[in-house]
Amino acid sequence: MKTKTKQDRLKIMLNIRERLVNFTTSTFEKINLWDTDFPAIKRLKEIFKEYVNQEGQHVTGFSGKIPFPEINRSIVYKLPISEHAKEELILKHI
Repeated sequence: MKTKTKQDRLKIMLNIRERLVNFTTSTFEKINLWDTDFPAIKRLKEIFKEYVNQEGQHVTGFSGKIPFPEINRSIVYKLPISEHAKEELILKHI
């Protein structure tokens, strides 16, 4: 299986970051979630750091769900390692 390179994983992280910087609320207001101190965003940043900085033969994908009660949502994410797999990040209403 061919895996995503560190550069590929960084691109994924930057694309998701851009979506969070320009997040549109249900009232069509744009807010920058990335530059907040919400615990969910802090945890997501930690996950991104681990995902991007993996090296060697033990590179793995990440997936999970992070509660984000401050905006009544959960962050559902899938950060794949397989070269042809697509990443996912959904802010799902709870």
